[in-house]
Amino acid sequence: TASSSICFSWKMGKKSRVKTQKSGTGATATVSPKEMLNLISELLQKCSSPPPGPGKEWEEYIQIRSLVEKIRKKQKGLSVIFDGKRDDYFPELIKWATENGASTEGFEIANFEEEGFGLKATREIKAEELFLWVPRKLLMTVESAKNSVLGSLYSQDRILQAMGNI
Repeated sequence: TASSSICFSWKMGKKSRVKTQKSGTGATATVSPKEMLNLISELLQKCSSPPPGPGKEWEEYIQIRSLVEKIRKKQKGLSVIFDGKRDDYFPELIKWATENGASTEGFEIANFEEEGFGLKATREIKAEELFLWVPRKLLMTVESAKNSVLGSLYSQDRILQAMGNI
């Protein structure tokens, strides 16, 4: 079965060349530590609980996104300054992915208004067709993180140890 239009989207992280800047007042001046702890605890609980049943994934995503947005608003005292436009760096990303064996044909990086950047099909994709693959060496796995500069952080952080998927 073929589909006339398929759109695959995911939120791409903002791990580009950024500088962190603290505002004069700081985030803690307007937010109580207890309130922030409660929000973070709720987010941790939601993210570490078993996945929801079929058909409930979107609802859970909306709840998690809402919690993250609340935390971001409370942390307004810290801002991230990005030198340039994110999409200016996409050609470098695609080149790097191609050079390292990832598939880069049949889709493009697009900006989906509410969801942010993601992948958009540029051709028809048949049901069960493998159209995207990323070699293991490009993935950050628990093992690769343990064997990197993050290893010491992982070995000391109980949250990371309990949630291997982050």
